Amino acid sequence: MGFNSTATTVTLAAKLTPEGKALLVSSGIDLISKFTFGDSDANYKTSAALAIGEVPTMGGDKPIISGTTNGAPNNYVLDSYLFKDNTGEIFKNIEAGSNTVNTTFSNLGLTTVTGSSLSHNIVNRNASTESLTNLYFSFNLPILDTEINRYTASTIANGGFSDTSISGFSTNKVLVIGIDNSLYGESLDGKAVNASITTSAGTYNIYSTYQNTGIPAANQDAKITETSEQTNVLGNDYSLLFSDEIKRPNGNITKSWSTGFGLAKPFSVNNKEFYNIVDDAGITADTSVGLVSLNKGFIVVTDPTIVDSYVSADASATTVMIDSVAFDVAQNITLIANRGEFGTSNNPTYTLGDTVRISEVGLYDANNTLIALAKPNGHIEKTLNGFFAMGVKINI
Repeated sequence: MGFNSTATTVTLAAKLTPEGKALLVSSGIDLISKFTFGDSDANYKTSAALAIGEVPTMGGDKPIISGTTNGAPNNYVLDSYLFKDNTGEIFKNIEAGSNTVNTTFSNLGLTTVTGSSLSHNIVNRNASTESLTNLYFSFNLPILDTEINRYTASTIANGGFSDTSISGFSTNKVLVIGIDNSLYGESLDGKAVNASITTSAGTYNIYSTYQNTGIPAANQDAKITETSEQTNVLGNDYSLLFSDEIKRPNGNITKSWSTGFGLAKPFSVNNKEFYNIVDDAGITADTSVGLVSLNKGFIVVTDPTIVDSYVSADASATTVMIDSVAFDVAQNITLIANRGEFGTSNNPTYTLGDTVRISEVGLYDANNTLIALAKPNGHIEKTLNGFFAMGVKINI
């Protein structure tokens, strides 16, 4: 049915009109300056307001591409309006300082990737005529002699990595496994990547994790990428990979990199292991076997034990499990209807004294162009002496 299924709350989701989309791109978030309320779905000849789920919607939700559309129909108009006051004015300015933009993300859940949805390539740093050699730079791996020396001849105390978990990243060959980008969101979750890679020497189970930096585990649970300053030479969208078959956490045979994988609150509740970047009192440096490029969707294996025993005939046996995230960028606008405001209507069925029934919220620019429209899933009733505040969210 074409009824609105928006949640029962005075925080509404608004859809941009085609004109609003174009103007938002050119004018920015300060475009919306005023609002009005409509009651185009109200017939005051009946005493019953539309119940939850009975307000007609304005445009469907099937998008051009996957996800949901945030578009309102073209040339939409409110058939009737509420009056802001007794002067006949229908617009009111949005609340000062309420026109904010927030970015959040949501996890999309574990996905298993196999077969033709994975690509496999051995990339050689010294192959001067091979196109995929470019990927060394894509993944911030050492290419120049000065970079190579940081990994092989300079300790962390001297600005290098020769005594760290990533010393093995200065290698001439890497195995690059690409993930079909239709199978993950805008970024992989850096704490939830697992690959099972079969080679002539056996199967290696690889897991992503974060560095033990002393940051509270609950804070690490909330992150989707490594944020250690000690390894930021690798970029800002990566996580390191580890394998029990190469070296268990802290060299302890009772521990596993698989602990906590795929679970909610993996670090703080489910004992997921952090990695140690260097030897310290009672701590052994862990050995990273590679990295995962979270935005690009690649697993890059650097460990020679795995890379040198990999054969293309085993590619079909590789299984990858990932969680990924989708980002929600939204503009949040606060609207306030004070006592004495928006209590009367130009709806032809309205009679003075009726309690108005709001079924539309129109958001406008300074030129009275309808930028976005929100509809509740049931009538919101307001008396002339009533007061309410409303939040409107526009996904950008």
